[in-house]
Amino acid sequence: MRGSVSAVQKAVTHEDISAISAALGELGASGDARAALARQHILENMPELSQKIGTDLEALGLPEQALSDLSLTRADEAQPILPLATISITEDMATAMRLHAMGWKSLFHPEILAYGLAPEDLGSALSQRLRWAQGTIQVLLRENPLFKKGLSLPQRLQYFTTMYSYFSGFFSLVFILSPIIYLFSGIPPVAAWSAEFLWRLLPFLLLNKLMFRYVAWGIDVRRGEQYSLALFPLWIQAVVSVFTGAKLRFVVTPKQRQSGNFLPLVWPQVLAIWLTGLAVVYGLAAFALGWNLQWEGLLVNVFWGIYNILMLSVIVRAAVYRPPANWTPRPPEFSPQP
Repeated sequence: MRGSVSAVQKAVTHEDISAISAALGELGASGDARAALARQHILENMPELSQKIGTDLEALGLPEQALSDLSLTRADEAQPILPLATISITEDMATAMRLHAMGWKSLFHPEILAYGLAPEDLGSALSQRLRWAQGTIQVLLRENPLFKKGLSLPQRLQYFTTMYSYFSGFFSLVFILSPIIYLFSGIPPVAAWSAEFLWRLLPFLLLNKLMFRYVAWGIDVRRGEQYSLALFPLWIQAVVSVFTGAKLRFVVTPKQRQSGNFLPLVWPQVLAIWLTGLAVVYGLAAFALGWNLQWEGLLVNVFWGIYNILMLSVIVRAAVYRPPANWTPRPPEFSPQP
C-alpha cells in the first residue's frame, strides 16, 4: 500500500510540470494575466520543483489564486444544487440536468483527466445497465425535461430523447416477433405490403443507416446497435418496474470480474433466437411444399429473421464467454502498480 502511495506521489514529474506550464501558456496567450505569471514562476523554478513536488499542488509555490484556478475541486460551485439530486438512482444525470436548468454550461474536453472501471462480466454489466435505465425513467416521471424551467429547447429535446430511448424495448419486441409471426402464420407485419411500400421503405432504412454512419464518423457503432436490440428485456423490465412503483435499490457495480453461469440471465434472447430459427426453417419448407407462394414476403422475412438472430447472438456469446485459462488482469501502464 505504501508503495502505491509513493508511486502516486512521484507521478508528477518534470514532464507533468511541463504540461502544466504549456497549459498555462495557452491561458496566458488568451489574455489570462494570472496564468502567464504562474507559468513564468514555474519556468524559473523548474529544476527545484521537479525534485520536491508531490501530489499537492501547493508544492508548486504558486499564489493562492493561481492554485484555485488549477484545482479541479469546485466545492463552492457545487453547493447551489445541495449537493446532488436524489430523485433518482442515476444521480449523475439528474444532477447534470439540474445544473443545466440553473444556467450552467457543459463543454467537451478532449484530454483524459480520470479513468474509470467498466464491468468485466455480463451479470455486472446487466445490473449496471438496468440501474441506469430505471434511474433515467425515474427522472422522466419526477422532473420531465420537457417542462423543466431553465432548460433550452435543444437541452429539453436531448434529455427527453435519452429518457425516451429506454422505451425502445417494446418496439424491439415487436421488431423481433414480426418475422416469426409471418413465417409461421403468413400474417404480414404491415397491411400495405406491396412493391410500392417496399420501394419507400428501403430508401428510408438506407438513409437511416447512412445518417448514423455520418454522425458517428470514425467510431464503430455496431456493438452499440447490437446491444440496443439485444437488451430489449432489460429495457422493458426497467420501464415496468418504475411505472409499477417497485422499490429500487442503488446497486454498486462490482469492480472485479464475477464468475458464474450468466446464460439464465438472457433466456428471453435465447428463446427469441430459437423461435426465429425455427420460423425460418418452417417458412422455407412451407414455400418448397407450396403452402405459401408469397416469395417476396418470404424473402424479406427470412432476411429479417437472420438479421435478428445475428444481432441477438452477441448477448448470448457474452453470457457463455470465459476468459482463457492463462488470462490475468493487466492494468494499463498509466495505472500505479501495487
